[in-house]
Amino acid sequence: MTVPRLSSAPSRRDRFQAGLARDVDGFTPEITLSDGGPAGALASVVSRAADILYESLDRLPLRSRLAFADFCANAVQPATPARVPMVLSLLDTIETGVVLPEGSRFAARLPPPPPTLSEAAAANAPTEVEFATDGTITLSPGALAACYSINPGGDTFADHVQSVTPGPDETPPPGTSFFTGFVQAPHELLIGHDADLALKGQAEIRVSLDFLSLTRTVATRPILLDWSYLSEEGWFPLVTARDTTNRLTRDGEITLRKDCGPDAVEGEVDGRSSYWLRAVVSDRRPRAPGRRRFGGEVSDPLNFLTEDGRDFLPGDRVTLDGQRTATVVTATAEVIRTDIALPAPPEGRANSLMTLANPLPPLRPAGLDTEGALPTIDRLHLSVGFRASGLQPDVLVLDNRVLDMDRPFLPLGDEPGPNTTLFLSCEEAFDKASADIEIRAEHIQTGDVKDDPLTIEAAYWNGTAWIALKGSDKLRGVEDLFGHPADDIPPDPLMGFRCPDDWEKSEVNGEEKLWLRLRIVTGHFGVRTFERFEDDTDGTISVLPKDGALVPPIFEAMRLAYIFRSERSAPD
Repeated sequence: MTVPRLSSAPSRRDRFQAGLARDVDGFTPEITLSDGGPAGALASVVSRAADILYESLDRLPLRSRLAFADFCANAVQPATPARVPMVLSLLDTIETGVVLPEGSRFAARLPPPPPTLSEAAAANAPTEVEFATDGTITLSPGALAACYSINPGGDTFADHVQSVTPGPDETPPPGTSFFTGFVQAPHELLIGHDADLALKGQAEIRVSLDFLSLTRTVATRPILLDWSYLSEEGWFPLVTARDTTNRLTRDGEITLRKDCGPDAVEGEVDGRSSYWLRAVVSDRRPRAPGRRRFGGEVSDPLNFLTEDGRDFLPGDRVTLDGQRTATVVTATAEVIRTDIALPAPPEGRANSLMTLANPLPPLRPAGLDTEGALPTIDRLHLSVGFRASGLQPDVLVLDNRVLDMDRPFLPLGDEPGPNTTLFLSCEEAFDKASADIEIRAEHIQTGDVKDDPLTIEAAYWNGTAWIALKGSDKLRGVEDLFGHPADDIPPDPLMGFRCPDDWEKSEVNGEEKLWLRLRIVTGHFGVRTFERFEDDTDGTISVLPKDGALVPPIFEAMRLAYIFRSERSAPD
């Protein structure tokens, strides 16, 4: 005889009592349903009563159960037609929307009926079921462009477009689970300017920010930004040299510096081509590595010597060991001064790392927390400064003859004099109005000015005439660039001037450029003269140039440098 096995599954009474124990904390946290206590006994009684009730319901006929459900306000829903989802796809040749009116009919083919001996039943079995649309819809020809899940509270999102759109070869999409795969949402501010942000060489950018007055009456959420510019190698980082906005919490100016790196290039953002700056909201915690004291620096326990302290601002709470904190009084690139001395960790201050004691609050939509309002920019202006040096002229033209700068050359010819004219062009320097320009020569031979003082006129073309540069244009050192009298102290071979605002291109020797014209007005470097020599032994006569009679300047190279600061202007 087979002995039946008892079921180990918990009874309905046990399940009900376990549910009470699980949920009791949400309703009466002061009660503990422990075995042997009064609360446990009450829960046991209620569980047994519920078990009896459900057991009685199970024994009722169906009509009585429906009546009981109706009595408990759980009325049976009236019968309704079956509803099915339907996916409609337009042909690739359809270019405009198609309106599908309400009541449009569709048929679903049924599977074959089961075998039957009744011929009438087989003949009357339906082969299709008809459905009708319950509203008017418009079918639009177009592919799904974007599909995101967004979690505003966590500032995260998930991109599902690759999972819900067909592949290039029309393979079915793999499908996805929405509201999964979240990543941190990027927050970027892109600033474009068609001219001023064409960064080359060393540059300094000043971004002035004015915020709406509404945000000045409430606390503003501090935001740490990492800046970069669009270059030939992608987004290249900039150094934040100064931030008087206190991380976007008040009106001020952010000074950015480009010490090195490739030149900026034009790029397209949202269909707009320009030169671009990018500010990205950073979730990193500001930190500064310590350094050793230089010989002349005084030891001060309030000063933390660092290699880069520009991320810190006065008022920041900082720490060296993660426990004891101090407040920043002043912060520069080399020294962070605190209100109290922070004890050095075991590895010493020079090998330690100063960090912000509390991380900056993450970005959240307005109203989700009490960490401060998001800043609202009212006005934004740019001012850009460039510094470049070591530039070679694009071309040098001496009296309609192009000079070869790849070898030593005579910038004014072999016998310069009045009306000798040198044309010089350097587009990178000359196209920046109000830039301070310097031209320096590397001499192989300095010109020896004879007799009359040397006067050289520097002029530019303004569209109608050649205009001489003057002292008001900060003109200096034109003559010193080429030579000096032999008995004078050699000056620095440097010429300088301020780039005029109305400089226009002109044609010289078939090339249309911004030309600087240098023309000798008075003075010269000697005259070519010869001496007659007779050999005492055989009477041979020789005619040779007289030594020192003509000493024109000879250059190894010519180099330009400029410093430029643009006017404060709004981005394009």
